[in-house]
Amino acid sequence: MKRYSLTAFILVLFSGIIPGCSGLGIPGFKPTSTPTATATFIPTPVPTATPDIGKVVLIAPPEILPEEVKVVTEAIQPAVSTAGLMTETLGQFPAGSLGPHCVAAIFLSIPANLVDILNANPQTQVVVVSPADLQTGPTLTVLREHPEFEAFIAGYTAVLAAPNWRASGLIPTDGGETNALANAFMSGGRYFCGRCGTTTPPFAAFPLTESAMSSASAADWQSAASNLLPAGLETMYLSKEAQSTELLQALVPQNLIFLGTSYPGDGFKERWAATISTDLAGALASVMPEILQGQGGRTISIGVKLADVNETYLPPGKQHLILETNEKLTKGWINPFTVTN
Repeated sequence: MKRYSLTAFILVLFSGIIPGCSGLGIPGFKPTSTPTATATFIPTPVPTATPDIGKVVLIAPPEILPEEVKVVTEAIQPAVSTAGLMTETLGQFPAGSLGPHCVAAIFLSIPANLVDILNANPQTQVVVVSPADLQTGPTLTVLREHPEFEAFIAGYTAVLAAPNWRASGLIPTDGGETNALANAFMSGGRYFCGRCGTTTPPFAAFPLTESAMSSASAADWQSAASNLLPAGLETMYLSKEAQSTELLQALVPQNLIFLGTSYPGDGFKERWAATISTDLAGALASVMPEILQGQGGRTISIGVKLADVNETYLPPGKQHLILETNEKLTKGWINPFTVTN
């Protein structure tokens, strides 16, 4: 009987010890299982084809100034970006194909091999800036330069800036019997005020012009300007060929109001009425949306723009008249050659 009691006691004792050993004698401790790491599957990237982006190529040969290229590039960029295209600039004319992804090509001067380029790029809309008339085609658009427009607007503006119409211009000549640009300058002035006569001496039919060869020196142009000064001038327009810092400095003592094709710097700001130049950037910006939609084949006249305007001489009302006249001129509503004597 005692043997059974002892055996039962030992069994009860071990039944209390063994469960306690499962927690190593620390109350509340519950061991956790160590997680087993599993391999993560990373798929191998599958290369995808990069889509070919269409492009607009701007061809600017070395005679085109970098600042002109910059202005043109900025002018076409909004239309190019909207169409999801990119711009590429070349410094020389291509020999043939511009590639299958060339949507449009803009030539800032006429390439000698234009016909070959058109034949080699039948899918490309080609735009050419030209001083002469060209035969257009389904993929050829001509931006026609008109130096006479610039001269006409210069004459018109010079008269508007002169308090008593006493305007003048220094215009280049090629040495021929007639000077078409001088005619256009005088026609512009007289479009506003007829023969622009004055009521006080010295009397003259303004605006007046004086010419020198395109290659003339600053001294030659100064001599030409001296021939005009006795007429009691108020304004003087300086063509691209005539304008120079030397000439402006020589004329400052005459108390003239100046106009020209490029801003001469702040040193002449107080006497500078406006800068008058061909608006190629504006013409390109207006036509590019059509070109990028494949709608080419026209001849578009390039107008004139005003910049660096001094409202002391050309207040908003006069500026409006100039812009209105420029629009009529580019639409062919005004003959820029009307002066006969």
